[in-house]
Amino acid sequence: MAHNSRLKNYIDYAYLLEHEKMDKEKNRLEGIKLKHLKASPLKQLKAWTTLHTSTLAQQSNATNVLKGINAITAVLVFIIFLTGLSVGYGLISYSGQKPINILHFLFVGILFPLFTLFLNIIAMIKNKSTHSEFLLKISPAFWLDKLVESFPSFKINFKFEPLILNWLILNRIQLLTISFLSGVLISLIVSVVSKDLAFGWSSTLNISPKDLFNFFQTISLPWSWLCHCGSPSLELIEKSQFFRLGGKLSKEYISHARLLGNWWQFLVFTIIFWGIFPRIILLFITKYFLNRAIDKSYLQNAKSKALLYNMNTQIIKTQADTKENDLLKNNNFINTKSLDNSNISTIIGWAIDKNRLDIVLDYQNIKPKFTFLAGGNNTLEEDNEILHSIKDNPTIIIKSWEPPTNEFLDFIEELSKKSKKINILPIGTSHNSYIPAEKDIKIWNNKLKNFQNIWILT
Repeated sequence: MAHNSRLKNYIDYAYLLEHEKMDKEKNRLEGIKLKHLKASPLKQLKAWTTLHTSTLAQQSNATNVLKGINAITAVLVFIIFLTGLSVGYGLISYSGQKPINILHFLFVGILFPLFTLFLNIIAMIKNKSTHSEFLLKISPAFWLDKLVESFPSFKINFKFEPLILNWLILNRIQLLTISFLSGVLISLIVSVVSKDLAFGWSSTLNISPKDLFNFFQTISLPWSWLCHCGSPSLELIEKSQFFRLGGKLSKEYISHARLLGNWWQFLVFTIIFWGIFPRIILLFITKYFLNRAIDKSYLQNAKSKALLYNMNTQIIKTQADTKENDLLKNNNFINTKSLDNSNISTIIGWAIDKNRLDIVLDYQNIKPKFTFLAGGNNTLEEDNEILHSIKDNPTIIIKSWEPPTNEFLDFIEELSKKSKKINILPIGTSHNSYIPAEKDIKIWNNKLKNFQNIWILT
C-alpha cells in the first residue's frame, strides 16, 4: 500500500525508542548532525531514525509487520472480491421466466454502500476526537479482518497507537468496499455481454413511474453530462414495471423484452459513481488522516520529547569547571590563559574522531572557521598537508588522559616554526564533563615545558 513506507519508518522509530538507551552525549552529537532540521522536530525525528538504519536492518520487525499487513489485506481483498462476484451473479440470475428486479440491484449498488459510507464518515469524525472503535465494529470488514489476523501465519507482533490503528482500519474498509463493488460490477458486465438479460421493476409500495423517473433523474446527475444513455427514460420505466398477479407476465410486457435490456447502462454508472468513486475519494481521505496520525504519534511520545531535548540542547558545563582553573593557577605550569572561544578560528583535533570533536566544540561553544583532524589514523603525508594549511595561531584539542607521543611532539615542533602561538586545550572524559585530571595535566606540562610559544587554555 502507498503508506507502507511511512508506516515502516514509524515502526522503526517506535522500536528504536523502545530499545535504544538515551545517551545525552550521543543524542547531542546526532542533534549537531541534524541541526539544519531543528526548526522541524518531525523531520528531525525521522532523520534520526534514518541514522540508525544499520541497526534496524537486523533487529527491527518493521518488514515483518508490513508483510503481515500486506498479506492480510491481499487475502481480504480476494475474499471480498469473490463475495462481490457471487452477490452480483445472484442479483442478476436470469432464467427467462421473470425479469431482474433492478430495485434489488440498486439496494446493493447504492443504498447499502451509501449507508456504510455514512457510517464511515461518522466514524472518521468520531475518530478525530475520541479514538473510539464503536462505529468501526459495525463494519463486516472489521470482523473479517480480526478473523484473518487470528491465524498464526498472519499474526502481527506490533501494537499500534489506537488513533493510527483506527485510521488504518478505516482505510482498509474503503479498499475492501471498492473490491466488493468491483466484483458486483464485473459480474454485471460479464452477464450483459454473455446473456440476453431483461430488467424490470416491481414493488408493493405505491410508487408511480413518474416518481421513479424523478428519483432516477436525480441519481443520474453525476454522469448525465457524460452520457444521456445512462439515464432511464420515462417510457422505459413505464414499460419495465411488471406485476406478478396470477403468476405470469402480461403479453404486452413480454413484447417490450428488447427494450428492457437497456437498464444495464444505468446500473453500471450507478455502481461506478455512487459506489466506487465515493470510496476512492474516502480511500485517499483516510490515507491522509492516517499519515497525520502517524506524524502526530512521533511528537506526542514522551520519549520523543526527551530525545528532542537531548539533541537540541547544548550540554551544560558543571560547577566542576572551576577545578580546572584552580589546578592550572596553583601549579607551576607553562603559559596558561582563559579560553576565549570567540578568538579561535582554527581547530586541530589530535587523535580525536570527528564525532567527539563535534561534541567538544559544542560543549565549549567554539565555532571555528577551519577544523582539521591530525594524528591517530592519519598518515605522515596527511599531517604534513595540515601543517601547510595552517595560516594563523591554531588551537589543538588533545585527550588529556593519553600522554603525548613523539609523533605529537614532532608535529608541535614543525607547527611552532610557522605559528607564533599554539594553544592547547586539554579535555577529559565525558563522564567527568571533559575536565582533565590533575595527574594528566602534569604529564603534558612536563612534556611541553621546553616549548616557549605554547599556551594551555583553561
